[in-house]
Amino acid sequence: MKPRPAPPGFSLIELVLALGILAYVLVAILMLFPLALDTAADSKNETRATFIAQNLLAELQALPDDLNPVRRVFLTTAPGAPAAAVSLDLSADREPCYLAFNANGETLGVLTAGDYLQAANLPPGTVFLGSVNAAPVAGPGAYRNSRVTLTVEYPPIPGPAPQRRRQTFIAFLMYQEKS
Repeated sequence: MKPRPAPPGFSLIELVLALGILAYVLVAILMLFPLALDTAADSKNETRATFIAQNLLAELQALPDDLNPVRRVFLTTAPGAPAAAVSLDLSADREPCYLAFNANGETLGVLTAGDYLQAANLPPGTVFLGSVNAAPVAGPGAYRNSRVTLTVEYPPIPGPAPQRRRQTFIAFLMYQEKS
């Protein structure tokens, strides 16, 4: 009598082994989702920070009296927020101007240095903190340059500023020295 051929299919050991490998691969793939979500959120915040810095710089450059060393900029504010203005003297080293922004990049208000550094007493809805600083660059003639540093930080975590992500943008603006 001939031995009966084995029925087609998988043995129990093969099934358990295949399910184990499948479970291992699925767990590895599912562990990538939180990382992908964090990366997407960081990318969104970096893009918004760049947008905020570009808007501030555009406001500083778009003033009618381009060569005046004192630039007073009225910023676009969020609905219901008080009007905000930044006065920046390109010809002298001064304390930076500190600002609070919402998620849309609209200005929520001007902050004190202490509130900025500690992220305290912030207007409701603050998502980004910004600082604007100008330092004159020595040069000959009546026309001078000033190095304008725009820093945008997020999230506004209470406590020391180094815990925040920081993006710094630098631009040079020209002004005419008054005689």
